[in-house]
Amino acid sequence: MIHICAETNVGTLEGTLGWGETSRIQKNANLGEGSYTTSGIDVAHKHLSIHGSQYTEIELDGTANQGAMFVGEEAHISLQNLRLKSAGSLVAIVEMQSKILFEDNTLIGTTITNSFEVDGGELVLSNLKLEFENNKERRVSNLVNFGMLGGKFLVLKTSIEQVITDGDRPLFGNGLASEISLTNCKFNQVRIDHNGTSNIANNIIGSGNVYIQDCSFVEVENALMGGVVNGLNSNRNLSVVGSLFKSCHNTKHIIERVSNKKYHTDILSGDAKFSDDTFEDCSSQDFGGSISFKSDGNLKLGDVRIRRSTSYGGKGGAIYFQGNGQLTIGDVTMRECKCLGSQIGQGGVIYIEGTGIHKFGDVRFSDGSASGQEISEGGSIYAKGGQNKFSDVSFTQSSAVIAASPQSNTEADQSSSLGGALMAIDWLSESSFSDVSFTSCVAGSGAGIYIVSVYD
Repeated sequence: MIHICAETNVGTLEGTLGWGETSRIQKNANLGEGSYTTSGIDVAHKHLSIHGSQYTEIELDGTANQGAMFVGEEAHISLQNLRLKSAGSLVAIVEMQSKILFEDNTLIGTTITNSFEVDGGELVLSNLKLEFENNKERRVSNLVNFGMLGGKFLVLKTSIEQVITDGDRPLFGNGLASEISLTNCKFNQVRIDHNGTSNIANNIIGSGNVYIQDCSFVEVENALMGGVVNGLNSNRNLSVVGSLFKSCHNTKHIIERVSNKKYHTDILSGDAKFSDDTFEDCSSQDFGGSISFKSDGNLKLGDVRIRRSTSYGGKGGAIYFQGNGQLTIGDVTMRECKCLGSQIGQGGVIYIEGTGIHKFGDVRFSDGSASGQEISEGGSIYAKGGQNKFSDVSFTQSSAVIAASPQSNTEADQSSSLGGALMAIDWLSESSFSDVSFTSCVAGSGAGIYIVSVYD
């Protein structure tokens, strides 16, 4: 083990570290203030720890032949309290059986993108800071890319705010990740640039398992579907615990010249679990104002609060569920959610379509509303197909309403508003109700429930 302490300096990082002068496998360095250039350091089969001071800056010198500041298989690298300017090149490539701890560091650039590649190793970012040379154009995307071998990526205690991301590249996790974990992070005002082919699914390679705990997302566009991470692809799973989503918006950016239109909100697969989470004032240009789930996997919500969630596509003001897996909702409150369809509104709070089991227990719906100019069905829930079981569920002031046309001076005919609280279509005979109440619910027909058919 070699320890190095450098005072204020301007020079090469290799020279300061004495890199290559010894075969020792472990080297620790404390760097003073100053600028250091590097052509790239290969840390294969070695341990390297660099700790900087307040203004210790490292940048590539333009002659890097390794494509990154730090590379190497089976490398263990710890970088702390540094300022790094990669100018479009990679800070590090985390190769097989390697681990990099990147703590209390600042990435600097006009546009901050493609900073890390994980290809078989593990990358930990803790308290990452971003500094933009042009503060009026705070653009960042694809901070971490995953190679063919995948890898693990953990983000801790990091706050990112007021940035623009490219629509076809998520902030974290473009590529075949094995696992992405966000813990105690804050994301505020993360917008998507919709120019070009942004939001087209074929440009977004799915990530693996995603774990989110104790995080907040405020005014974030497509938070779990490309804005921050691409959460539910490649038949992997999403777990969100103790987190807040406030004033977030899911977009469906349509490009007419693309024939195979698949969007962020249409590419979900795998299982998803939400526990002790809060959604407030979230919306979707498409279906599912807070959660849009298209999968034959399972979706589970427990101890979740959803308030003032809106679908402008007209299906599932809070939740859109389409698939043949199991839906389980327990210990959940949903208030003032609505779907606003231009012609058809279905499921003011939840839209369900599938042949699986759909369970509701200890759930409170209040002030749910489905609205459309031609058809309105299920002020709180529109459920088509499957085995539906309700226990200890209440519906209060739920409504299905035909909206008047802006060009009309007459009141809308409400004969096509069905199921003030619940619209039931093609349910299996094993479906059941126990301790379910309806209070002050309104529709043209079936103020509480409107049943179309039940199969044996």
